[in-house]
Amino acid sequence: MIVWNWIKTIWRWVMAGVRLVFGLGLRTTRMPRWVYQLLHFLIITTITVVLAIYSRDLVTPSNIATELPQVQDWWCGILFLALYAFVRTIHYFYCLLLMEESSAYPDIDRAWAAGMDALARNGLDIRSIPIFPIIGLTEEEETQFFSGARFHARVVAPGIDESPMPLRFFANREALFISCPGVSAVCAQLESGPLLSGGISNYVGGDSTAAGVATLEPGGHTPTPPRPADPQDAATTGTLAPGQQSLETGLPASPPPGGYSGTLEPGAAGPAATMMPGAHSAGRAVGTSPGAGQPLSPGKLDECRQRLRHLCRLITRYRQPFCPINGAAIMIPLEWSEMAGQSAIDPARQDIETLHTSLQMQFPVVCFFNGLNNVAGLREYIQRSSQVDSRFSTKARAGSRYPTGHAVDNQAAGWVSSRAVDWFRRWIYSAFAQDLGNSTNPKLYQLLCNLDGRRQRLANFIGSVFGGKPDGESIRLSGCYFCGREPSTRRFEFVKDVIDKLTNEQDQVAWSPRRIWQDHRQRRLTFWLYTAIFFLVLLDAGLLWWKIYGAPPFLS
Repeated sequence: MIVWNWIKTIWRWVMAGVRLVFGLGLRTTRMPRWVYQLLHFLIITTITVVLAIYSRDLVTPSNIATELPQVQDWWCGILFLALYAFVRTIHYFYCLLLMEESSAYPDIDRAWAAGMDALARNGLDIRSIPIFPIIGLTEEEETQFFSGARFHARVVAPGIDESPMPLRFFANREALFISCPGVSAVCAQLESGPLLSGGISNYVGGDSTAAGVATLEPGGHTPTPPRPADPQDAATTGTLAPGQQSLETGLPASPPPGGYSGTLEPGAAGPAATMMPGAHSAGRAVGTSPGAGQPLSPGKLDECRQRLRHLCRLITRYRQPFCPINGAAIMIPLEWSEMAGQSAIDPARQDIETLHTSLQMQFPVVCFFNGLNNVAGLREYIQRSSQVDSRFSTKARAGSRYPTGHAVDNQAAGWVSSRAVDWFRRWIYSAFAQDLGNSTNPKLYQLLCNLDGRRQRLANFIGSVFGGKPDGESIRLSGCYFCGREPSTRRFEFVKDVIDKLTNEQDQVAWSPRRIWQDHRQRRLTFWLYTAIFFLVLLDAGLLWWKIYGAPPFLS
C-alpha cells in the first residue's frame, strides 16, 4: 500500500507537469489570464529552444530521413512542437465533444457568474469556504434574514438593487450562503399565493373582562391545557446532547439547561398549580391565510426540480474536488403545517430530496418554520421572557435540535415537534410563576394554545418532508425551529443562534453510498485505463527506438 501511494504521488506530480507544459492545467481565479498565457508561452519556447540546441547530441542527424539540414539539426525541437500541436488538437476536440448545449436556464447562469466574479474581486475562493444553500427565502426577505442572523456579508451578489435574480450570494471569509428565491419549489409555491388553511387559526385577544381564555381552542373545540412544567422533565425536554439516550424514546436526552451555545432554558418555575392564567375574555379566531393559492402543477414542480438540479451541477463543478456543500436550511411558512393535503408538503420534500440526490451527499439540514410574528401574543412573550431571564433574546434558538443521523420516522417527528413547542411552554409557565396576575398572561396563554394545537400537524409535516431516504440514506435533520420578523424593522428573529449552529456543523458531511460506489467503480476503470496507456507508451517508445537505432543487441 505504501509503494502504491508513492507511485500515485509521483504520477500526480508528473501529470501536473504535463498539464502545465501543454497548457491543460486549471487556471487559478487569482492569476490574470494574460499572466497565465505569458507563462505558458515562455515554458514552450524554452523547451523548444533547448531541445533544438541539443538535438544533434540526442539524435544522430544521419538517422533523420530528410534532405533539409535545418530539420536534421533541430529535429528534437520540431518533434516537440509537433507533439504539442497534436495534444492541443486532441484536447480541443475532446472539449468540443463534451461541450454542453446552451443552458436552458441562462438566468441562473448569469446570477451564478455575477456571484463568482464578486467572490474573485474580494479574494474569496469558492473551494475554500463552506457553502450553505438557503431554500424558501424570498428576495424581499433575504436582507432582513441575514441582518437578523448578524451575518456580516463581505459579498452580496448579484446586488440587491438589481432586477429580480434566481439566486444571490451572501459571503465572507467564514461562509457562503446561497439564497435561491427563483430556483426552489418552495419559493415558487409562495409566489403563487397563500395556500388555504386547514383549520388551525391564530388567536387575537379580545376584551380583558369576559370569559376565560381557556375556552379558546384551535379548530373550534375546547383545548386541553398544556401540561405544566415538571422539574423531573428537565432531562427529557432540554437541549439534546450527543451520545445520551432518552429512556422513553431512545433519542438522545439533553444536558442541563443554559449550557453554552445551547437552547436557552428558563430558570426553575414555581408549583404547577399556580401556573394557570386568570379568567379573561375569549378572543376571536382569525385565519392565517387571507386567500387560497393554487398548488403547483406537476409540470411546475418538475421545472423547479430541474432548476435546482442545474444549480447543484454548478456548485459541484466549481467546488471540485471538495464536497459541494456543508449544510442547508429550509424556510417553511408556519401556516403550511395546517394544510391537510400534499400541496404544502410536496414542494418542501422535493427541494430537500433534490438537493440530496443531485449532490449525492449527506449534510445537516435545519428547518425553520417562518411566520411566528403572525401568532398573537409573541411580542408579550418576548417581553415577559426577558424579565424571567436577562439572557433571553431574539437571537436564541426557538425550538429543538435533532440528533443528526437519526431516521425521521413518525415517533421521532412527534418527539421533535413536541420539544419545539415545549420550549415556549417552559418559558411561558416560568413567566406565570413569576407574575401570576400580569395583564399579559392571557396573551401568553393564547400563544401557547396556538402552538400546542399544531403539535401533531407539525409532526406529520416534519415526517413527510424529512422522512424520505434519497439514495438509501436518512436525511440528516439537524433541528426544527420557529422564527418570525420584528414588526417595525422586519428583521428576522430567532435565527442568529440557529445559523451559528449550522455553520458549526459544517464538517458533519459524508458522501452518499451511491456516490461512493460510483467513485470506486471509476477508480477501477481509471486504473486499468492508465495501465493500458502505460504499456502502449512503452511499446511505442520501443518501436521508435528500433526505428532510429535499430534492433537491440539481444534481438540481433
